[in-house]
Amino acid sequence: MQIGGRYEIIETIGIGGMGSVYKAHDQKTGMYVAIKHLKPEAVAKDASLVKRFTREAEALRQLDHPNIVKILNTEYIEAEHFLVMELVTGGSLAQKIRENYRFSIEEVVRLGLELSDALTRAHHMRIIHRDIKPANVLIADDGTPRLTDFGVARLDNEERMTQSGVAIGTLDYIAPEGLNGVVDDPRSDIWSFGVMLFELLTGQRPFVGKNISQVVKSILVDNPPDLETIRPDAPIALIDLIGRMLQKDPAQRIGSIRLVGAELEQILAQQNGDAPVMPRITTETPRLMTVKHNLPADTTPFVGRESELIELRRLITSPKIRLVSVIAQGGMGKTRLALQIGHEFAGLIHQADLNTEQRAYWRNGIFFVALAPLNNPDDIVTAIGNAVGYTFKTGEDNKTQLLTFLSDKHMLLILDNFEHLLPGATIVDEILTHAPSVKIIVTSRVRLNLTSENLFTLEGMDFPDWETPEDALTYSAVILFMQSATRVRADFELQPEHLQYVARICRLVGGLPLAILLAAS
Repeated sequence: MQIGGRYEIIETIGIGGMGSVYKAHDQKTGMYVAIKHLKPEAVAKDASLVKRFTREAEALRQLDHPNIVKILNTEYIEAEHFLVMELVTGGSLAQKIRENYRFSIEEVVRLGLELSDALTRAHHMRIIHRDIKPANVLIADDGTPRLTDFGVARLDNEERMTQSGVAIGTLDYIAPEGLNGVVDDPRSDIWSFGVMLFELLTGQRPFVGKNISQVVKSILVDNPPDLETIRPDAPIALIDLIGRMLQKDPAQRIGSIRLVGAELEQILAQQNGDAPVMPRITTETPRLMTVKHNLPADTTPFVGRESELIELRRLITSPKIRLVSVIAQGGMGKTRLALQIGHEFAGLIHQADLNTEQRAYWRNGIFFVALAPLNNPDDIVTAIGNAVGYTFKTGEDNKTQLLTFLSDKHMLLILDNFEHLLPGATIVDEILTHAPSVKIIVTSRVRLNLTSENLFTLEGMDFPDWETPEDALTYSAVILFMQSATRVRADFELQPEHLQYVARICRLVGGLPLAILLAAS
């Protein structure tokens, strides 16, 4: 069999659900190459595979590094897609782990150093791999590693195609934030890399379980096993580094892959006696700037809604937009979404897309105003004043006092549950007129009908639209169901045979968060 009149297929290297990989002879150059073929039947079932295939080709084109598999050519022949890459013949790290190969400390550090160099290049090019694991590291004849499979990589110049809340990557290596749909943070690669280093040292992954729900729980809650006990010959500096790579909070994780490489280089030098023992490099991520607020604390992890967060964040940070109304039926999660944005802006949780200058815009505070308890629209002014900490003077008009107080403030107000107080919506317009640096997020079942209003319609969480999805866990509605079920019953375990029923529940309620919570309970 010949491809493109140039590549003679010699043998099949591997077969997967997405396609096949062949060893081929390039008759033009005389080189042996690897050719990845995307199955037409797979594309027929999932058209997004073409985007993934194209993304991998684009990522490899941008990257030129000795520890990243090189792309040589692409072929598109009669609706079939082929990716021609360099041939790496030494198998993968996953194969060595399956063969119970015991890596020496020096081998682990050297592999880690070369791969961190490759990832540093990728992150410098603003490419996030998002699927770091032993199966995606090939070994060349000279023993050096080659990072491969950029099919789910995040490229800086592409549109955000990821569905809200979709977990990207392989479950055992996904960072905690990735399970909640945060897929665009380079530090998630650092977590996955830490899991892989732990596995190379010990032959086992740090977060395991008998089923899907146990693995998720382990990633979110459990501490990794004591690496020093399992591998007593490992230097303390290496154990410490992996521990900082596996911090569940990204803000506590070592700050960049470049710093990981710097520490591995120092560890290798010490192992070889080429350098004096140096104090541990200080790599703590700077604390985020926080602003004054009255936001209620979250009692459960926020699940999904990644694309909604991106869009709402874009709207409220636009210089031309002052008022955003989040419109949805009851139980859709309007309040929780608005609070999540508030927590990000206040610096209470990390969000890589927001810099210190953007947070400084809210330097006078971010305030949540609960309108649900109110019955009279005239009470809105008092509720806002109480939320921002203003004490009204007796004998003077409260609205005038509030507008004067807000006139020079840089603030974000979150006015929650406005739908039953629509006659009082004029106060929103008056605040925007008298306080040019105040922005407002309103949550409501209906619009306020103000000329300054920008509507943001919130719909259900993403859910499987077929009966037996193999990737059910990647949908935010299913993740929310699991999270809710384990709160009700701590010993709940999601078995593979349960997935079709959970998927059906999420589909029947249309991804409505409140309905999912009730169903899980």
